[in-house]
Amino acid sequence: FLAYYAVRGGLEGYEPATPGFEQEGYYAEPRRLMAPYVTPPYLYPIFGEQVLLSSFVFPVIVGERFAGVAGVDFDLLQVAKFFETLRPLGGSIRIVNEFGIWGYTPDLALIGASGESLADPLTRLSPDEYAAAAAGAAYERDITIVRDGRKDLYRRIAIPLRFTESDRRTRLLLVDFPLTELLRPFQAIRTAIVAASLIGIALVALALIVGMRAFVGRPLGRMAGSIAALEQGRYDLTVPYLSRPDVIGEVARAIDCFRHSLIDRQELQRSLHQRGSEIQRLVAAIDAAQDAIVIFDPSYHVVYANRATLRLLGTDDPKQVIGRRWRTLLMPQTMEAVESMRPNLPEALRSQGRWTGEVTDWRTVFGGHVEFIEGRATLLSDDYALMAFRDVTPDRRKERERQEMETRLMQQQKLEAVGRLAGGIAHDFNNLLGAMMGYLEFLVDDLPEGSEQRAYAERAARVGERSKEMIRHILSFSRPGTAGITAVAPSAILAETEALLRPTLPANLRLEVVPAKDLPPVAANATQMVQVLMNLAINARDACGDGGGGIRIEAARVPSEDASPAPGWPSYRALVATEGPQVGFTVRDGGHGIPADRLATIFEPFFSTKEAKGTGLGLATVYAIVKAHGGGLVVASHAGEGTVFQVTLPISLAAREQASTDHGPARVTHGAGTRVLVVDDETEMGDMLMEGLCRHGFEVAVCENAEEALEVFQEDPAAFDAVVTDQTMPGASGMALIAMLKAIRRDLVCVLYTGYSERLDEAGALRGGADAYFTKPVRVQDLAASLASLAARARAG
Repeated sequence: FLAYYAVRGGLEGYEPATPGFEQEGYYAEPRRLMAPYVTPPYLYPIFGEQVLLSSFVFPVIVGERFAGVAGVDFDLLQVAKFFETLRPLGGSIRIVNEFGIWGYTPDLALIGASGESLADPLTRLSPDEYAAAAAGAAYERDITIVRDGRKDLYRRIAIPLRFTESDRRTRLLLVDFPLTELLRPFQAIRTAIVAASLIGIALVALALIVGMRAFVGRPLGRMAGSIAALEQGRYDLTVPYLSRPDVIGEVARAIDCFRHSLIDRQELQRSLHQRGSEIQRLVAAIDAAQDAIVIFDPSYHVVYANRATLRLLGTDDPKQVIGRRWRTLLMPQTMEAVESMRPNLPEALRSQGRWTGEVTDWRTVFGGHVEFIEGRATLLSDDYALMAFRDVTPDRRKERERQEMETRLMQQQKLEAVGRLAGGIAHDFNNLLGAMMGYLEFLVDDLPEGSEQRAYAERAARVGERSKEMIRHILSFSRPGTAGITAVAPSAILAETEALLRPTLPANLRLEVVPAKDLPPVAANATQMVQVLMNLAINARDACGDGGGGIRIEAARVPSEDASPAPGWPSYRALVATEGPQVGFTVRDGGHGIPADRLATIFEPFFSTKEAKGTGLGLATVYAIVKAHGGGLVVASHAGEGTVFQVTLPISLAAREQASTDHGPARVTHGAGTRVLVVDDETEMGDMLMEGLCRHGFEVAVCENAEEALEVFQEDPAAFDAVVTDQTMPGASGMALIAMLKAIRRDLVCVLYTGYSERLDEAGALRGGADAYFTKPVRVQDLAASLASLAARARAG
């Protein structure tokens, strides 16, 4: 009969439930599962009589609300009587649940009894059958029963039975076929044949034998052949005489039914074998996967883990992993990282069916350690979850190296851009400064010694010298020269640095210079490297402040380019040294340190952490000099503990030729009538040089560009003894003009001066045909001395 049960205090228009109904299984289970449910058998009084019932119930949803359950109650006694009418091939039907309890047997008194305690072989379950019932697995077995000295053989076929798709309880439908009864017609027929033969022999043997062969023997022979074929596994045959209404037809139909049963059994075995092979291949593939694959139950116990998972955890024994909670396999710090991502896990699994996350510094209780690990989770049925883990450390390291390289490249491009800008500014400023300092030099020479006006001119000249030093700093990071690179002993660089540095340090600041012993010489410009260490040490002094502390300077072999001067501290590698053995110069202080986010910017020009005290050129100059030497530069710092700078230089295998020559002759006072052509597009500079050289006895003419100078020279190539030209001019450059003039007259003395050039240094100018090279601002006295010396040499040659 149909029964409907509403929720207590349910929706309007529905009958309320009886007291305590919400706790009953046939209400609570459908509500929990939100799916149809079949209850176990239970006794229920109907009209004063206890009736054994089982209910099929399903949830009732109104709109989006659970309203109650509806179902059908089955009288199991009536069902049993119905089952009694179902006797396939004369057999019997039984139902047993996963606990080995009989849900139905032909003997109704045994319903609800355990199959373990019964004596009847058909109702007593073997241990294998108990296991199959618990697993809901199909099986076949033969049962022999001895009664009154007679053996009866039964064939039992067990089939899994589920009442609904969502039914999680397993039951088995057992069908017992009486093989003895099925085969008895063959025995009766055989007896009839023997009896008929004896009678035929006694009466009309020949006629009877012929008749039996025609009407009985031949059918039995064909059916015997069918039975033999079935024994050989040939199930595709056609059993004859199926349509005969006699006993032969019944036997034929029984054999055909048995044939179909064997076919179903064979198909079931083939399907199970195929499914088992597929599962084995799938498990083998998962076990051989490179990714770690784990399956968890709803409480995060490990149900399955492949070999990659065991390697990731640091063990080779699956028994140490299977069945344990995942959190017990991880170290506390790793579990904290996992737990921090868990709030997003259920929502991602519900909404997207998958989740991805990454854990840094993965550690397990078995000693497994991975720097970067990526995890992906997928929701399976029954709230089980599958997670795959992958070691992504190489990928993350490559990404980190790529980012560091990009940062270094951007920093280098930024410095080069600022260097070009600074060089352009320095060029223009040098022209103005050179003219100004030349005229100041004239004033100092012309004014009486001790006069107030001369004192003013001398002070202005000193300010000019300071401005010249400022321009030299700017040019150091725009295009530092590498002239004078030789094989220099590290101890000599440290000794000169200490001698210059100690007088500048306060008494409360300790300076420790570690002697460099047994170190090979490095390829360096000693003066520039002393400047580098001085700049770093002055910065260290300012970082220590008034609190005192100490500065340590030392040199040592660098084991590898990747070695950090302060392991564990945040660091930034500004320059990577050229390949080959290196010597590292380290400057360490105990000051306040540099924030990690500013390490990449401290080498930018005009960037300073000293507020109004610094110019921002010290570290930029260090960067440029070290880069020109092909060296490496790295800084490491920790807030409150100090800063470490390390400069690495290549070891010199042989002293290089000195790239420059000292062209500073003694001062001359008279040009002895030497005729000089000055070429400069800056009028002030040209006029100043003409005035200054004339003061030293030279005869001077001035042109404003290379075209004009070439035209004047071509008119009379012997009119001039020397040419002084600027490098950077509109039209042709100074080096181009020198090449054209030398092509006309090879003995012409040519002097080049420049304020800034990215592509030209002293060695390049001398190789290109210049006889002397000066950088602005030029002292007229030095230029005059050089011209006089070169002109005298040309005349003597």
